[in-house]
Amino acid sequence: MGWIKKIIKPYLFMLPCLLFVILFTYYPFAKTVYLGFTLVDLNGNPVEFVGFENFINLFKDKMLINTLLNTLEYTAITIPATFFISLALALLAEKKRKGNHIYQIMFALPMAVSMSSAVMIFQLLMNPTIGMFNYLTGLGIDWFGDEKYAMVGISILSVWMGLGFSFLFLLAALRNVPSELLEAADMEGCNYFQKLVSIKMPLISPTIFS
Repeated sequence: MGWIKKIIKPYLFMLPCLLFVILFTYYPFAKTVYLGFTLVDLNGNPVEFVGFENFINLFKDKMLINTLLNTLEYTAITIPATFFISLALALLAEKKRKGNHIYQIMFALPMAVSMSSAVMIFQLLMNPTIGMFNYLTGLGIDWFGDEKYAMVGISILSVWMGLGFSFLFLLAALRNVPSELLEAADMEGCNYFQKLVSIKMPLISPTIFS
């Protein structure tokens, strides 16, 4: 019986996490797939099974291509921008200095702001007439109302919202780089850029790609 307990015990510790994953990830995904093959009423309840008809109508819709292109454009803007800005902030905060917890909190602050609050703040900051952003840049752009610039405005908001989370993970990864390797690189005469490219970036790559 003892060996049975040893086998079951790890799974008991995993059980709460598995329940949350199943409840909030796998179940909604499975239900979404099921509803894709049905017609639903106003309350979202399935009323008729229609097979692939919904998907056929979707791929016939001309707006699908525009939606996919907009998604690709949004991804191409936000992911690299969030990564490089977060990495720059993490490199600035990497060394522990006196009072560095102040700007660490400032860099991570977007995590503490809800999406609805952030949208209201950026609507004021990027207002075409009274916004601080247009005032400082000398522009008169309607960032969220003009279809030419709406993607840029939304991307700026999304990048800001994602900075805090990415910054904390990259900062933790940078601070876990073994100091012995950096000291050895210093003894070999490596400059900061060489240490960053040859030591730090390869060691934090699991965090970058996770």
